[in-house]
Amino acid sequence: MGYLERFARKRRNRTETLTARVDPDTYKRFKEHCDRLGLTVSEGVALLVEKEVGSDPVTNVHTYVPTEPAGNTNVHTSVRTEHESIRRYTPPPQGKYGGKRKLSPDGRKEWCSLCQDWRSAAHFGRHCRDVHNMTPDQVREKDSETT
Repeated sequence: MGYLERFARKRRNRTETLTARVDPDTYKRFKEHCDRLGLTVSEGVALLVEKEVGSDPVTNVHTYVPTEPAGNTNVHTSVRTEHESIRRYTPPPQGKYGGKRKLSPDGRKEWCSLCQDWRSAAHFGRHCRDVHNMTPDQVREKDSETT
C-alpha cells in the first residue's frame, strides 16, 4: 500500500494554489496513480506537500549524520562589539572648496581677469582660447596669482 492510498477521498477546503513543473512522463505516471486512488492530481500534490511540511515534527526531521570527520573545524571566534561609524555625505562648509570659477550674482557670467570683464559662462572657454590663446584654467590661475 502506497502513502497516498491511506488518504483516498479525504477532502478539505483548500484555498491556495500550487504550481509545479515536471516532465511529461512523471506527470502521466502520477496522474494515473491518482486516478487509480480516486484522487485528483491537486489532491495528491497537496497530500505530498502536507506530509513534507506537515504538523508532525517527529516525522519531518531529517538528521544529517556525517560518515567522515569534518576536515576544517576552525571557528572564527572574534566578535565585533563596536559599530563602525557610518560615513554620510556632509557638504563642505561655506566658502571652502568654492571652486575656481568666479561667477556673477546671477550665475550666468564668469569673470575674465585679463579683460577685466564679465563673460558668458557658457562661452568662457571659447573666449579664453580665441582672445587670450589660453585655457580657462590658465586664465583662472593668473587671476588667483593677482589676487
